[in-house]
This record gives sequence, C-alpha cells and structure tokens, in this order.
Amino acid sequence: MNRYLASAVAIVTLFAVAGCAPPGATSSTPEPSPSGSTVGYEVGSELDPGTYTSQVFDTPVTFTVPAGWKVFEDVPGWIGLARMENDGPPLLVVRDVDAAAKSCSEEAEPGVGRTPAQLTTWLSEHEGLATSEPSQVTVGGLDGTTIDTAMAPSWTTACPFSEGQPIAMTLVGTDISKTFHWGNDAEWSDRLWVLDLPSVENGNIVIVGTICCGVDRQDQLDAVQEVVDSFEFDTGET
Repeated sequence: MNRYLASAVAIVTLFAVAGCAPPGATSSTPEPSPSGSTVGYEVGSELDPGTYTSQVFDTPVTFTVPAGWKVFEDVPGWIGLARMENDGPPLLVVRDVDAAAKSCSEEAEPGVGRTPAQLTTWLSEHEGLATSEPSQVTVGGLDGTTIDTAMAPSWTTACPFSEGQPIAMTLVGTDISKTFHWGNDAEWSDRLWVLDLPSVENGNIVIVGTICCGVDRQDQLDAVQEVVDSFEFDTGET
C-alpha cells in the first residue's frame, strides 16, 4: 500500500496530491540572493541546487538540496520534500507530534509524552514495530533522538483504512498538524528524528525520512541524511 502515491487511503491526508500545494500554501518564483542562496520556490516544481527557507511552515527551516529535489507541501504544520526520481518517497518536517493511538483512531495514544525520549522509547517498545536503538542527535540546533522504524513481520493488525493489510500506527499530529497520521506497513519504513522545541510549550519537531516505493534503502537514507544535515531551524530565540 503506497500511501504517498495512492491518496485514496486516508492514513496521510496531507498527500492528497503530492505535487500540489493545499489551500493556504503560498509559493513564489525562486530568486537568487546576493550570497548565492535561493529564497523562494514554486511548490511542486524541481528546485535548483541551492539553499532555501520554508515559506509557510510555522518554525522556519533552512535547507540545502542538490539537483533532483522538490518541495511538495509547505503549510503551518509541516513541510514536505521529495526527490523527483520515483516521485519520492517523502522527507517530512512536522510540528508538535504525538504517539499515534494503536486503535487506529486519529488521536494520541494515552499516557505517552511528547518529548524525544518519551516518543522514541514508546516506539522502541511498540509490539507492532521493529526498531533500532534510539540514539541522541542534534539537528539544526535542536537536540533530540533518532530511531529507525519498520513494521514487525509478526504484526497482523489492520486498520479500517489499510485495505485489510497489517499496519502499525506510529505518529499523529496535533492542532497545528492535525491531518498528519502516520504508520508503517510491510512496504513502508522510516528514519525518524524527534527533536525538542524548547521555544514552544510541549513542542517538538519530528523529521520523517521514508523508505518505500521500490527505492534502494541505503541510497535513500544517504540522500535524506545529506538534506537533514543541512537543516537550520529558526525558533525565534537569540
């Protein structure tokens, strides 16, 4: 089940049309800055190699991409990037994320906190997931924890929207990111960076690097890591 390309599945409603901006997103034609960076982009179009800053995402993030990338979403609750090759899979930066209810409902799992340690510990103990050991990380000036997740082969639970196929729900958005609902199935795994956002009460930022859709896992992770390593978040703190 390819949730990025098959928008009929309601698990991630933000991917209704991967190459189109939703209502409220804005775009502009790229214009080189004096430093050589690029300060605008057209959502859905291939980016020139260079450095960009999100235009709508509530915690601005600056990132550098080589050739072959695009921004396909930029809204207050998240920004989505993807490689042009194979139209993905996506690299997401999402604000204020909770652990997703195991019941498949689009709400938080009771009793799980939102800090990097709390979220990644819960993921590592989720009976539906096979994960790496959580490890500490710093991305773009924010501290947190990284973890790899995939659906455990023994997991057999389906959700109403998963077309009868097993799926383990992992993350769900809050008010600012309320249409974000994420999980792993047999074809879809992730590398997650869960970062503390101290400028926002109970805030976090979760980066989701996905592996799916027939891509080579290591090639995709290398490409994603290159972009993630370039991230710089503007939290408004001095």
